[in-house]
Amino acid sequence: MVTGDLNDLPDAETLTALRHADLAEQVHQGSTVAGPNRNGTLIDDTFVDLSPTIWTYRHRAKAVTTYALYDQIWTSPDLTVTAAHVMRRTQISGDGSDHDPAYIDLDLD
Repeated sequence: MVTGDLNDLPDAETLTALRHADLAEQVHQGSTVAGPNRNGTLIDDTFVDLSPTIWTYRHRAKAVTTYALYDQIWTSPDLTVTAAHVMRRTQISGDGSDHDPAYIDLDLD
């Protein structure tokens, strides 16, 4: 398993070595889950319509906001992934990070 902020999209040429190692990126096929607001209350994803694809990173420059899946989880075929998720933060800015956390569920039986 390889996880982290890879600073590139899953299909980028720079990540070819992961694909050649027979690893598959899992978060791209995931869904978002509720994230906590500043009071700890879980809030559903209110930013779902901002991009047609799942994303963990957003950046705004020159009045243009881009969304990307830079935070990735790559697994080998011997791990059974049952789900992938991005926990959406509840504020689009001011949270101290421009990344949302990603995680996967595994079947370890």
